Amino acid sequence: MKYTIYTLSDPRDNNVKYVGITKLPLYMRLEYHMRNISDKHRKSSRLRWLRELVKLDSVPVIKEVETAHVTTLKEAGEREQWWIDYYNSQGCGLLNTNRGGGGLRKIIELSEWATTWLGKRRDVFIAEREGISTATVGNIRKRRDIPTYRDVRPVDTESVQVRLRNSEMRCIKKLARGLGIGPNDFVRRALTDYLQQEGEDPLADCEGMV
Repeated sequence: MKYTIYTLSDPRDNNVKYVGITKLPLYMRLEYHMRNISDKHRKSSRLRWLRELVKLDSVPVIKEVETAHVTTLKEAGEREQWWIDYYNSQGCGLLNTNRGGGGLRKIIELSEWATTWLGKRRDVFIAEREGISTATVGNIRKRRDIPTYRDVRPVDTESVQVRLRNSEMRCIKKLARGLGIGPNDFVRRALTDYLQQEGEDPLADCEGMV
Protein backbone atom coordinates (compact mmCIF):
# COMPACT_ATOMS: atom_id res chain seq x y z
CA MET A 1 0.00 0.00 0.00
CA LYS A 2 1.12 3.53 -0.71
CA TYR A 3 0.66 6.35 1.79
CA THR A 4 1.64 9.97 1.35
CA ILE A 5 3.06 11.87 4.31
CA TYR A 6 2.45 15.58 3.86
CA THR A 7 2.82 18.91 5.60
CA LEU A 8 0.58 21.94 5.89
CA SER A 9 2.49 25.23 5.98
CA ASP A 10 1.45 28.78 6.74
CA PRO A 11 1.61 30.77 3.49
CA ARG A 12 2.57 33.91 5.42
CA ASP A 13 5.94 32.60 6.64
CA ASN A 14 6.17 29.05 5.14
CA ASN A 15 6.44 27.53 8.62
CA VAL A 16 5.25 23.91 8.82
CA LYS A 17 2.22 23.70 11.09
CA TYR A 18 0.93 20.19 10.62
CA VAL A 19 2.09 16.73 9.49
CA GLY A 20 -0.43 14.25 8.19
CA ILE A 21 -0.75 11.00 6.27
CA THR A 22 -3.22 10.08 3.54
CA LYS A 23 -4.00 7.73 0.69
CA LEU A 24 -5.85 10.46 -1.18
CA PRO A 25 -4.48 12.90 -3.75
CA LEU A 26 -3.16 15.91 -1.86
CA TYR A 27 -5.65 18.36 -3.35
CA MET A 28 -8.48 16.17 -2.06
CA ARG A 29 -6.94 15.84 1.39
CA LEU A 30 -6.59 19.61 1.62
CA GLU A 31 -10.24 19.95 0.67
CA TYR A 32 -11.22 17.69 3.58
CA HIS A 33 -9.14 19.80 5.95
CA MET A 34 -10.93 22.93 4.79
CA ARG A 35 -14.35 21.31 5.11
CA ASN A 36 -13.79 20.71 8.80
CA ILE A 37 -13.52 24.40 9.62
CA SER A 38 -17.27 24.85 9.16
CA ASP A 39 -17.94 22.55 12.12
CA LYS A 40 -18.16 25.03 14.99
CA HIS A 41 -18.15 22.21 17.56
CA ARG A 42 -14.56 21.33 16.66
CA LYS A 43 -12.06 23.71 18.28
CA SER A 44 -8.59 22.26 17.84
CA SER A 45 -5.52 24.48 17.40
CA ARG A 46 -5.24 23.30 13.80
CA LEU A 47 -8.81 24.35 12.99
CA ARG A 48 -8.33 27.73 14.68
CA TRP A 49 -5.30 28.28 12.48
CA LEU A 50 -7.20 27.26 9.33
CA ARG A 51 -10.10 29.56 10.21
CA GLU A 52 -7.64 32.41 10.69
CA LEU A 53 -6.25 31.81 7.20
CA VAL A 54 -9.74 31.71 5.69
CA LYS A 55 -10.50 35.12 7.20
CA LEU A 56 -7.44 36.37 5.32
CA ASP A 57 -8.71 34.77 2.08
CA SER A 58 -5.86 32.29 2.22
CA VAL A 59 -5.30 28.54 2.53
CA PRO A 60 -2.41 26.44 3.83
CA VAL A 61 0.27 25.11 1.52
CA ILE A 62 0.16 21.32 1.29
CA LYS A 63 3.34 19.50 0.33
CA GLU A 64 4.39 15.87 0.08
CA VAL A 65 7.45 14.98 2.14
CA GLU A 66 7.50 11.20 1.67
CA THR A 67 5.71 8.43 -0.18
CA ALA A 68 5.67 5.40 2.10
CA HIS A 69 5.37 2.03 0.39
CA VAL A 70 4.39 -0.19 3.29
CA THR A 71 2.29 -3.25 3.99
CA THR A 72 0.45 -2.10 7.11
CA LEU A 73 -1.07 1.07 8.51
CA LYS A 74 1.17 0.73 11.56
CA GLU A 75 4.29 1.00 9.40
CA ALA A 76 2.88 4.07 7.68
CA GLY A 77 2.12 5.59 11.08
CA GLU A 78 5.71 5.03 12.17
CA ARG A 79 6.93 7.08 9.19
CA GLU A 80 4.46 9.83 10.05
CA GLN A 81 5.76 9.75 13.62
CA TRP A 82 9.30 10.20 12.39
CA TRP A 83 8.37 13.34 10.45
CA ILE A 84 6.40 14.79 13.37
CA ASP A 85 9.41 14.31 15.64
CA TYR A 86 11.68 15.80 12.99
CA TYR A 87 9.70 19.03 12.54
CA ASN A 88 9.19 19.39 16.28
CA SER A 89 12.96 19.09 16.73
CA GLN A 90 13.33 21.96 14.25
CA GLY A 91 11.18 24.15 16.49
CA CYS A 92 8.18 24.25 14.17
CA GLY A 93 5.63 23.99 16.98
CA LEU A 94 3.30 21.62 15.13
CA LEU A 95 -0.44 21.80 15.72
CA ASN A 96 -0.90 18.02 15.67
CA THR A 97 -3.05 16.96 18.60
CA ASN A 98 -1.02 13.77 19.10
CA ARG A 99 2.31 12.33 18.13
CA GLY A 100 0.71 10.30 15.34
CA GLY A 101 1.41 6.79 14.11
CA GLY A 102 1.77 3.82 16.42
CA GLY A 103 -1.07 2.02 14.67
CA LEU A 104 -3.54 3.77 16.98
CA ARG A 105 -4.43 6.56 14.66
CA LYS A 106 -7.02 5.57 12.09
CA ILE A 107 -6.94 7.05 8.63
CA ILE A 108 -10.53 7.58 7.65
CA GLU A 109 -9.92 8.78 4.11
CA LEU A 110 -10.47 6.36 1.28
CA SER A 111 -8.55 6.09 -1.94
CA GLU A 112 -10.10 7.38 -5.15
CA TRP A 113 -10.85 3.80 -6.16
CA ALA A 114 -12.68 3.06 -2.90
CA THR A 115 -14.58 6.35 -3.03
CA THR A 116 -15.83 5.45 -6.49
CA TRP A 117 -17.07 2.03 -5.35
CA LEU A 118 -18.72 3.07 -2.06
CA GLY A 119 -22.19 1.56 -2.08
CA LYS A 120 -21.47 -0.29 -5.34
CA ARG A 121 -19.44 -3.03 -3.68
CA ARG A 122 -19.79 -4.63 -0.27
CA ASP A 123 -18.11 -2.77 2.61
CA VAL A 124 -16.03 -5.84 3.47
CA PHE A 125 -14.63 -6.00 -0.08
CA ILE A 126 -13.54 -2.34 0.01
CA ALA A 127 -12.14 -2.74 3.54
CA GLU A 128 -9.95 -5.66 2.49
CA ARG A 129 -8.61 -3.74 -0.50
CA GLU A 130 -7.93 -0.62 1.60
CA GLY A 131 -6.46 -2.45 4.59
CA ILE A 132 -8.94 -0.95 7.06
CA SER A 133 -11.87 -2.30 9.04
CA THR A 134 -15.31 -2.93 7.59
CA ALA A 135 -16.79 -0.69 10.31
CA THR A 136 -14.61 2.22 9.17
CA VAL A 137 -15.81 1.85 5.58
CA GLY A 138 -19.40 1.66 6.79
CA ASN A 139 -19.04 4.81 8.90
CA ILE A 140 -17.56 6.75 5.98
CA ARG A 141 -20.36 5.57 3.70
CA LYS A 142 -23.02 6.58 6.22
CA ARG A 143 -21.48 10.04 6.71
CA ARG A 144 -21.73 10.54 2.95
CA ASP A 145 -25.36 9.31 2.90
CA ILE A 146 -24.50 6.48 0.52
CA PRO A 147 -26.80 3.43 0.82
CA THR A 148 -25.40 -0.05 1.31
CA TYR A 149 -24.58 -2.32 -1.60
CA ARG A 150 -27.63 -4.50 -1.01
CA ASP A 151 -29.89 -1.43 -1.22
CA VAL A 152 -28.56 -0.24 -4.58
CA ARG A 153 -27.59 -3.43 -6.42
CA PRO A 154 -29.75 -4.41 -9.41
CA VAL A 155 -32.93 -6.20 -8.42
CA ASP A 156 -33.25 -9.84 -9.37
CA THR A 157 -36.86 -9.64 -10.54
CA GLU A 158 -37.25 -13.41 -10.82
CA SER A 159 -36.22 -14.03 -7.20
CA VAL A 160 -38.46 -11.17 -6.04
CA GLN A 161 -41.40 -12.74 -7.88
CA VAL A 162 -40.68 -16.09 -6.26
CA ARG A 163 -40.55 -14.47 -2.81
CA LEU A 164 -43.81 -12.68 -3.52
CA ARG A 165 -45.49 -15.89 -4.65
CA ASN A 166 -44.26 -17.70 -1.55
CA SER A 167 -45.47 -14.86 0.65
CA GLU A 168 -48.86 -14.81 -1.06
CA MET A 169 -49.21 -18.58 -0.71
CA ARG A 170 -48.43 -18.41 3.02
CA CYS A 171 -51.10 -15.72 3.39
CA ILE A 172 -53.62 -17.77 1.39
CA LYS A 173 -52.96 -20.88 3.48
CA LYS A 174 -53.41 -18.92 6.69
CA LEU A 175 -56.72 -17.43 5.54
CA ALA A 176 -57.89 -20.80 4.27
CA ARG A 177 -57.15 -22.44 7.63
CA GLY A 178 -59.21 -19.73 9.30
CA LEU A 179 -62.17 -20.67 7.14
CA GLY A 180 -61.59 -24.38 7.56
CA ILE A 181 -61.04 -25.00 3.85
CA GLY A 182 -58.10 -25.83 1.61
CA PRO A 183 -55.97 -23.22 -0.24
CA ASN A 184 -57.34 -24.19 -3.66
CA ASP A 185 -60.94 -23.89 -2.45
CA PHE A 186 -60.10 -20.50 -0.93
CA VAL A 187 -58.69 -19.23 -4.24
CA ARG A 188 -61.68 -20.55 -6.19
CA ARG A 189 -64.06 -18.87 -3.77
CA ALA A 190 -62.14 -15.60 -3.92
CA LEU A 191 -62.06 -15.67 -7.74
CA THR A 192 -65.75 -16.45 -7.90
CA ASP A 193 -66.66 -13.57 -5.57
CA TYR A 194 -64.41 -11.14 -7.49
CA LEU A 195 -65.69 -12.10 -10.95
CA GLN A 196 -69.28 -11.99 -9.83
CA GLN A 197 -68.72 -8.45 -8.61
CA GLU A 198 -67.26 -7.60 -12.02
CA GLY A 199 -70.25 -9.14 -13.75
CA GLU A 200 -68.23 -11.89 -15.43
CA ASP A 201 -68.65 -15.64 -15.64
CA PRO A 202 -66.59 -16.99 -12.72
CA LEU A 203 -65.87 -20.25 -14.54
CA ALA A 204 -64.73 -18.73 -17.84
CA ASP A 205 -61.02 -19.10 -18.65
CA CYS A 206 -60.29 -20.45 -15.17
CA GLU A 207 -59.56 -24.05 -16.09
CA GLY A 208 -56.20 -25.12 -14.68
CA MET A 209 -55.57 -21.87 -12.83
CA VAL A 210 -55.75 -23.38 -9.33
